[in-house]
Amino acid sequence: MPREPGDWGLSPERLQRFLRKLGQDEETAGQRYNSLQDKLAKYFENRIPTFLEIDPLTMANRTIDKVAAILDTGTLESREVEFYAIGVARKDLREEIRNYSRILKFITELVHQLRFRDREEIRDPECVESALGSLNEEDLRFIEDYYGIERKTSTQRRRACDIIKRLRPLYLDCCKKKGSTNCRI
Repeated sequence: MPREPGDWGLSPERLQRFLRKLGQDEETAGQRYNSLQDKLAKYFENRIPTFLEIDPLTMANRTIDKVAAILDTGTLESREVEFYAIGVARKDLREEIRNYSRILKFITELVHQLRFRDREEIRDPECVESALGSLNEEDLRFIEDYYGIERKTSTQRRRACDIIKRLRPLYLDCCKKKGSTNCRI
């Protein structure tokens, strides 16, 4: 059964096909699956930077989901699963680190945008994150991507300004509740 692009989910049918390819009998397949999961969890446990708060077992399971989807397409031999899985794990970890860096850059730039003109110190990052949490997914994705766009259209700038205008009162409210000294109300 061909998968859709981005369809990494491990449905019960895909899991059964994956286990059949891992071993002829259920016991062998189960042992190989558990061994693969343990190896991947250890891989992530030893390589996930402390600033990424990601569960190694969750990452291992996500990797297995992707490997099962690729194996399901028939482009991968079952004897190559372990080697391929480590490659997928390596790529996933790099992607997580890249995403973290992108979000950190986004938050830093947004903190800069939320500062008042007469004050130069950095805003409270916890309140920035709290304000961001109020955005719907579409606006959040837009504002994250917005800071990576080099040539912004007037429509994009207007939308970003509207979003920031909605964030400021939420940010100030959070600062007020915390009694933060980094905010002027």
